[in-house]
Amino acid sequence: GFLRPPVTLSALEAAAPPFSPDAPTSDELRRGLAKRAAMRPPLPVVDDDPTGTQTVHGVSVRADWTVDGLLAEFETDQSCFYVLANTRALNVADAVERNLEIGANLRPFGPRVVVSRSDSTLRGHFPKEVDALAKGLGWEDPLIIVAPQFFEGGRVTANGIHYVLGPVKPGGDRIATPAGETEFARDAAFGYRRSRLVEWVAEKTAGIPGYDGAWQLGLEGARAGPDVARDVFLDALADARVLCVDALEERDMLILAEGLHRALEASASTRGVVLRSAGAAVAAFTGMPQKPLLDAAALAAPARADDARPAAAGGVVVVGSYTAKTTAQLASLVETCPWLDRVDVDVGDVLDRGDAYTEDVAAAVDGILENGRSAVVATSRTVRQDDGAGGLEIGAKVNDALCGIVERVAAKRRPAFVVAKGGITSNDVAVRGLGVARADVLGQVVPGVPAWRLGPESALPGSAYVVFPGNVGTDEDLAR
Repeated sequence: GFLRPPVTLSALEAAAPPFSPDAPTSDELRRGLAKRAAMRPPLPVVDDDPTGTQTVHGVSVRADWTVDGLLAEFETDQSCFYVLANTRALNVADAVERNLEIGANLRPFGPRVVVSRSDSTLRGHFPKEVDALAKGLGWEDPLIIVAPQFFEGGRVTANGIHYVLGPVKPGGDRIATPAGETEFARDAAFGYRRSRLVEWVAEKTAGIPGYDGAWQLGLEGARAGPDVARDVFLDALADARVLCVDALEERDMLILAEGLHRALEASASTRGVVLRSAGAAVAAFTGMPQKPLLDAAALAAPARADDARPAAAGGVVVVGSYTAKTTAQLASLVETCPWLDRVDVDVGDVLDRGDAYTEDVAAAVDGILENGRSAVVATSRTVRQDDGAGGLEIGAKVNDALCGIVERVAAKRRPAFVVAKGGITSNDVAVRGLGVARADVLGQVVPGVPAWRLGPESALPGSAYVVFPGNVGTDEDLAR
């Protein structure tokens, strides 16, 4: 018949080849990769929204990409740094222009590997922004490695198919839905149909010269050990344009990272490598040490005697993402947290009333904080994408309003915390609403949800800022 039973994580694991007895453990791989990272300049990660820091800690995030700013990052001893390109909020022409500029500014530092960090559910300006980044770097024919895995968020790849895992069921199993069958594949701006990565590449690169026949490195190649992975990467450096990789768990990705390092050391090729990845590949390639989840004490902002603004007892949660997951998390937040008041931002009023409406909402939020409570500022849940640009133009106007609200609130008082829900929302609220130029990644508050310490130039210097991706977490995680 036409019905088929759902794929489960346990079934994928049972069908996967075993690790070779000679394959190093995750801890051994992580230690070796960290030593490699310590001997090299920091890895530049060009992030199409700020949620890419969801697997790292002890590194920086920059909101600019000037040559002087990049030089300051390359002179540090950190394993990597992030550049907030925020191109997922732009149309393709602007995304291409921005990546060209970033690549050109990175070029004087001569990196061999650059990360184009993007969505673990395959949304984004692929391949055009990757090609633009490479062109800016002066790379005519880079090897592009497609690695969208993000294990904390339930994004895995097996047999070439990329999956989005559902919540944990009683008994511990999870439904594994091919990415092309999820709500993310129906995105008005970045939609797609294919779940098999080589087919997704073909779908996205149709008609573009030089993209014939992507390669796939399966689990059997990773689990045979770093030397087998090295040999595949060496062949790819010689002959492939795009190599897609499988990874079902962190150890797979660590083996792949070690294999890639070995291939780069052994290859006579000088080709540049662009990692088109989600969060897992960055953490693996740099040997990022594991760190416990952050508690409230780690997020507390230092007292500032020089700040004349009154300190609020409550904080602000800004919810811009409109995914089904975010909507469920918002409902749980409002139900679970009685100390918090909801303020809805109506998209129609944003479009019709502009700044006057922004002022009204900001005044309402300030009144809530003045009364010692916290506020959740949430956009209306009805999706408006009727702008001829997949909703990007309407989204930009809504983000303008959210940034204006936060900017006005922060000018009058200092919230105890700020949480931004949604990748583009998180970027704009930080950079435009709070004036963040540079921040330090503290770690994660729940798996896949990073927190930053804001820099002294920002409107809330020293404060913690939680970047909550729109497509990550259980229904209860935002409330938690």
